Amino acid sequence: MELFLNSVLALIILILGVVSVRWKSPQPPFMKYKIVPARLDFYITVTGAWVMFVLSSMVHTHALRYDMSPESIGFFSKFGTFVAVHIYLKYTMIRPSHVGLYTFPTAMNMLAIMAQLKALNESSILCFAIAKVSRLFFVALASSKQMGLWSYVTLLALIYVLFHSPATELPSYVGMGWLALFVLSDIMTSVSQEKIFRRFQVTPGMMMYYINGIMSVVYFINIVFEDKHQVYKNYSEHAILLILYAVNTAAFQYFHLKLIKTYGAVMFTFVCVCKFIFFSLIEQIQDGPGLEMYDYFILTWMLLVLLYCPVEPNPLAPRSVSLSLPLSTNEPDQ
Repeated sequence: MELFLNSVLALIILILGVVSVRWKSPQPPFMKYKIVPARLDFYITVTGAWVMFVLSSMVHTHALRYDMSPESIGFFSKFGTFVAVHIYLKYTMIRPSHVGLYTFPTAMNMLAIMAQLKALNESSILCFAIAKVSRLFFVALASSKQMGLWSYVTLLALIYVLFHSPATELPSYVGMGWLALFVLSDIMTSVSQEKIFRRFQVTPGMMMYYINGIMSVVYFINIVFEDKHQVYKNYSEHAILLILYAVNTAAFQYFHLKLIKTYGAVMFTFVCVCKFIFFSLIEQIQDGPGLEMYDYFILTWMLLVLLYCPVEPNPLAPRSVSLSLPLSTNEPDQ
């Protein structure tokens, strides 16, 4: 029921977005700009994303111990973020954007979440890890000119996954289909967000506002169709926990969108791959015999790429702002 409902909702969101864009085409801003950040900004953004990921995961796990509905937790988080960003944008000079722009990445994100959950059930951990790592190659193929570097980094990550996962049988055709859908929808989510950021010069806050608003409606519809005992359960005694989870997920979402806007979808995917490998190595150090020689080799390469940060714009360059203005206007001569 949940899979069918969310699939229908994603299709409706996508259709409404296409109709709204066709009915009133969104216009890019009159003045385009490009801000080249300093290197420190990249490190702060990556650190913030990883810290908020750990905190939000801990709070979410703690909330599930109180028999809270995952749909209700998601609704409180998305709706709380939507209200907070709405209040912030109300007192800024950021102009409203076209809601149809954000329906495609929202629908693709919903498909990626559903496909990820189904792929975990229909395939092995090794196949799922390979799918997550291989996203870097396909995202680079779609949005980067440095294919040699990202192909090599993807190969190193795949070697790490193969050496650290037990040998398993190939998944069924259904499992392979879910894995392919997860990779495709996740790639289209990040790449489409990057295209929106570059062409329409929207802010991460504006992206958060519309995506969380749409997802609030989706979660509310899911709540209506779930167990009524869970729907009307009293969450007032856990209000502080829900607020803390909403703050952590909002910060986590902001850092991720800032990575995509400033450094591109391929660097965002690379940071996600690094996060997967680094936390796996930490778990291996805690529970296993330690690191092998090839672990140090792969870790060194990942750190070098992460520290060098070969992105466009290059964060090693000094801070600068470039403005591009149209050569002529349609205003009549006075």
